[in-house]
Amino acid sequence: MSSGKVKGQELLHEQGRTDFVSGEVVLDDLLALPGMRDAVDAGPRANAEMDRVYAESLSAIRHAGQLTQQQVAERLGIGQAAVSRIESRGDLLLSTLSDYLEAAGATNSRIVVTLHGVEVELELRTLRNQASHA
Repeated sequence: MSSGKVKGQELLHEQGRTDFVSGEVVLDDLLALPGMRDAVDAGPRANAEMDRVYAESLSAIRHAGQLTQQQVAERLGIGQAAVSRIESRGDLLLSTLSDYLEAAGATNSRIVVTLHGVEVELELRTLRNQASHA
């Protein structure tokens, strides 16, 4: 235990606080629970998997349009490497996503969410236009 922890605990004890439990102890106790360490360790892998699926989804849209990255790049007025980066990026601006989907040949691009059992559908182009005028 570091001297900083000891001094902090001594100070709390002097102030009558005997119920103090350090965050490190709580974390150690939580990680000792069955399956908890595996769940925590799986977090980064799960995020990487979601990013992979996301990227595959963008390229799947391009493939469904029977287009190469080069063809999409030409439609966007950018290089093929930039399309590759878009497809592998974990986070996109709505405008970039909208432009990419349009260049890939998608029509009626929209975002659909369910709130309290009700599906709400928003056109991506409308969202994009609202964001650019905000």
